[in-house]
Amino acid sequence: MLKLIQLYFSFLSKVSPKLAAKKAFNFFQTVRKKTIRNREKPFYDKATHFTFKYKNETLDAYRFGTPSKDIVVLIHGWDSNAGCMYGFVDEILKLDKQIYSFNLPAHGFHKTKKTNLFHSKNVFKTFLESLPPHDSLSIVSHSFGSALTAYALSELDIKANQLVFLTSPNHIIEIFDDYKQLIHLG
Repeated sequence: MLKLIQLYFSFLSKVSPKLAAKKAFNFFQTVRKKTIRNREKPFYDKATHFTFKYKNETLDAYRFGTPSKDIVVLIHGWDSNAGCMYGFVDEILKLDKQIYSFNLPAHGFHKTKKTNLFHSKNVFKTFLESLPPHDSLSIVSHSFGSALTAYALSELDIKANQLVFLTSPNHIIEIFDDYKQLIHLG
């Protein structure tokens, strides 16, 4: 399948570079839906499920622990779901914190198939603003979740006590360069 995608974008780049760029960006925003893995199922079984609204979307969110003035938010990465962060739940609960998380747009059980950094950042801002009053906020994020966390916090008057970014690329251009090479975009 990758070879076909590479052939398609290589050819289209030569024939119509502008159209190739537009199609590549559209393709880049498509999330590969994955089945919830066995190791992620306890997250959904043990969490208290709730929903929140962003414009005309309804997003699934999850809470662990008893109400606390100390909140930890878990944010997953691209092509993933909130359940992938389950390994942190028990250890954070031992610290008497309440945990919140949600499935990003087009991830987990969300019905859409496409999202991007700008859209996900705006959803995350809405999520953060809907949290109950708290004295302390910490965020643990992975990959794409780290990027949208930094982007969202730069636009909000919310101070996080701790930020844990589980990520590697620190320049967006690296991601686009890798993607360009992967699909053979001219």
